Amino acid sequence: MVDLTAFAAALTGLERTLVDVGLWDVDQPTAEQIAEAGAFGSNTMTFGQWLRWILVPRAHQALETGSLPGSSNVAAYAARELDGAPYGDHLLDALVAFDAAVQDS
Repeated sequence: MVDLTAFAAALTGLERTLVDVGLWDVDQPTAEQIAEAGAFGSNTMTFGQWLRWILVPRAHQALETGSLPGSSNVAAYAARELDGAPYGDHLLDALVAFDAAVQDS
């Protein structure tokens, strides 16, 4: 059974963390950047932009429809991407919780 409550809590935690670390106000990518983004937005945008403008809205859409993805491995990518970032551990913890909420659903 899908645990929408746990997923919603993990999503809220991720959003709070993005605010806390200063990534909530990153520039919105253009339609062209989104179209050419590639995995995790790595072709055309920063990881922070991808989290804020792609992952979060898609997660909200999944929550609204009750159709969560079967898996999420964003934390594995983030571990490399955030290496050395001053807020890396804090954001990585939120992404690990997000992935776990997807896996548990």
